[in-house]
Amino acid sequence: MILVVIGHSGKNHYEVTTIGYYIYQFHMPAFFIISGILYKPLKDDETVLSRIIKISKRFLIPYFCYIFALSIPDWFQMLQSHAWNSFAESLLNLLYGGRHLAGYDGDLWFITSLFFAEILFLLIDSFAHNVKNKILLVFLCYMIAHIHAWYFHDAIFPWSLEISFFAVAFYAFGFYCKKIIINKDVFPCTTILSIITLILLRLKIQVFMLELWAHYYTNFYLDFIIPVIISISLFNLCKLMEGKFLSKFFADLGKYTFAILALHIYVNMLFSSVIGPYGSICFIVVGVLAPYLIAKFIFKRFRLLKMLFIG
Repeated sequence: MILVVIGHSGKNHYEVTTIGYYIYQFHMPAFFIISGILYKPLKDDETVLSRIIKISKRFLIPYFCYIFALSIPDWFQMLQSHAWNSFAESLLNLLYGGRHLAGYDGDLWFITSLFFAEILFLLIDSFAHNVKNKILLVFLCYMIAHIHAWYFHDAIFPWSLEISFFAVAFYAFGFYCKKIIINKDVFPCTTILSIITLILLRLKIQVFMLELWAHYYTNFYLDFIIPVIISISLFNLCKLMEGKFLSKFFADLGKYTFAILALHIYVNMLFSSVIGPYGSICFIVVGVLAPYLIAKFIFKRFRLLKMLFIG
């Protein structure tokens, strides 16, 4: 999540000279891989429906609370000026979600995409008869996502459903390969490959761009290989940091990633409106710490706010 904030601190993440460009090549797939690692198959006393209800509560309650809470100031101005058409359009965009979230809540497309990816994988895991069939279905989802990106790039589905078909491949990888992913034996190899990849990208020997929100995943092989290699290196690096440099703080920070995702742009807007424009470092510090402190010391302290905004 810190990398997400860093990626948003610059103005252009399409240029290879910016740090945002390199972050975008793996940071969203990394989230889906982590989610797959944490996936638990259905228990004997669980049904698919009960798990979907549980997933819906965990994702959708905070999702709707954030998008509506962040829209209230703009809605208030619209209603005051009797801009009924603008209000109706804003409300419809929020309900549609995905790429129609273009304001301070724009990053929340990821939540509904993860929501559908988790449900997709749950259905595949629950109803496919064996691992081969499950992997085949995941592969078909990945192929569908690329067909969409190649031929129907401008078709936008509600709640980023189209991106979920791409994301489920990483989700499945996280689940099926968790023992390989967090493994000190693969760390040197993936780190060397990651460095080589980044050098090739920097020198423009290999042209590559990955941005899920904009449907920029058009290289069928590298779209999977590059994020996976870099993510494995990152996860193992974090594992090495366990019990060391600020690890307890980062672990605590990880409990409030939803709040950081939802609020980091909005709080920076508020801060800059008070103290004036500031640079990327301040954007990162404010974007990470302010939502973290709000979630930890306000949302978590009150039962209702915790349920609504933390999940």
